[in-house]
Amino acid sequence: MTKYENECVGCKDLGNPCYGDSCPNRHVKRLYCDECGDISDKLYLYNDMELCKRCLLNTMPVIKND
Repeated sequence: MTKYENECVGCKDLGNPCYGDSCPNRHVKRLYCDECGDISDKLYLYNDMELCKRCLLNTMPVIKND
């Protein structure tokens, strides 16, 4: 799932101007895996779920040749 989070660093407290809602730190895009909840840099859509690579590989069926 995609969430936009406020990661304000307190520019005003550091002596810099605050840009309010136009500040890029106020709307940081984060991708969370629907299965494990970890933050990921890339998600994969599988069965209407957004999964990280690890969860995708654990979910995919394995074809075994004997």
